[in-house]
Amino acid sequence: MENKLKTMIMNEKFLKLIGIIKIQLFFFKENEKIKISREQFTKENLTEDDLEKGFKKLLDDKIISSLANIIYNEEGRLLSEDNNDSETQYCREQSIYFFIDRQKFYKLFEGKQNNEKMPEIFYDKETGLGYINSKKFKLKDNQPDYKIFAKLYCQIGKKLLRSDILKIIGREESEAERINNTFAINELAKKIRSRTNLNTEQLVNNNGNLTLRAIKIKDFPKPTPNLP
Repeated sequence: MENKLKTMIMNEKFLKLIGIIKIQLFFFKENEKIKISREQFTKENLTEDDLEKGFKKLLDDKIISSLANIIYNEEGRLLSEDNNDSETQYCREQSIYFFIDRQKFYKLFEGKQNNEKMPEIFYDKETGLGYINSKKFKLKDNQPDYKIFAKLYCQIGKKLLRSDILKIIGREESEAERINNTFAINELAKKIRSRTNLNTEQLVNNNGNLTLRAIKIKDFPKPTPNLP
């Protein structure tokens, strides 16, 4: 089983699927059913075919179970639970639900990443100057990324709600503006990651709610001396 999975891991799309699941585990308790919106997969350019192959592999190898909203027919084709027509396109529900064997998942997919430390961050919201693991970054005053990062830093480890983000950056939520607002938050998260060199597991975007996973340090970091 593990040899087959290692082959799948080399597939870039499968890695993206695993990355999304890994992030979601941070938000759900042990033995709690995992819920992932299809929007999360779409943002990573995962197609229905990618989901079909990836989830089928995880099901077959008993890493996940009780997969809801998508099921397989005898030919292995994904179908909606409400339709038995084998020619029907597979389900396009808004979210996918499943239980996961965390121990098996981490054993196969975490590896060395399990031992990686969270980044240590110092940030001065007055100047926009900060350090992540002693590497300097700077955010421009009064820009959306400057305002949001300051808020995230103040509440490290806690999610900043989509509604609060929109208020801070001066946007109003409505059905007409929902797609544009989602795009704005996604771009904002990308910009912060670009400026700070954080990755998607350190600055987490979960349906428009942002969470900064890091360790806050209070003292301004001293530069590492040059050793002879």
